[in-house]
Amino acid sequence: MKMTKSLFPLLLMSVAIVSCGQSGSKHQAGQQQTEQQMKDSIARAAKDSLLNVQRKDSINKAEEAKKQQAAAMDKQAETIIRKIFRYVTSTSPEMEDAGDRYIESHCSKSMVAKLRRDYDMDGYGLATWDFRSGAQDGDGPSRIKSVKSLGDGWYRYDFLDMGVPGAKKVHITTNDTNDIVIDKLITIK
Repeated sequence: MKMTKSLFPLLLMSVAIVSCGQSGSKHQAGQQQTEQQMKDSIARAAKDSLLNVQRKDSINKAEEAKKQQAAAMDKQAETIIRKIFRYVTSTSPEMEDAGDRYIESHCSKSMVAKLRRDYDMDGYGLATWDFRSGAQDGDGPSRIKSVKSLGDGWYRYDFLDMGVPGAKKVHITTNDTNDIVIDKLITIK
C-alpha cells in the first residue's frame, strides 16, 4: 500500500504530462491548419491579383491598339479629303482626269452614283463641284483650312474655294475590299 500511495502521484503526473502533450499536439495541428489556410488564401489572392493585372494590361493594350487604328484612319481620311479637294479645284485637264479616277476609287459605289446623277452637263462625268463651295468665280486661293474628326466616321473640312469659305461633312467607311471610302457628303456652308 505504501508503494501504491507513492506511485499514485507519479501516475497522476504522467497522465497529466501525456494529456498536456496530446493537447499541445492538437493545438499545434490546429495552428498548422490555420497557417496553411492563410497561406492558401494569400496564394489565391496573389493569383487573383495577377489575373486582374493581366486582364487590365490586356484591356489597355486593346484600347491602345484601337486608338492607333483610329489615328491611322483619321490620317487616311484626311489624306483622301485633301487629295480630292486638290483634284476638284485644279484647272489642269490632266488633274481633272486623274481626279475623276481618284474619286471613283476613294468613294463608295453609291457616292459615285450620286456624283454621276448630280452631273448636269452633256456627256459623262462626275459632279466634282459637290466637294466645293459652288462658287462660280473668285480671286482668292483654293485650299483646305482644316480637317477634323467628328467621331463615328464623320469628318468636317473647312476650306477656301477661290477665296470663298465653305465647309462640308463627309462620312468615311470601308468597302468590300477593306479600303476606306467616302460614302456621304453634306454641305455645311
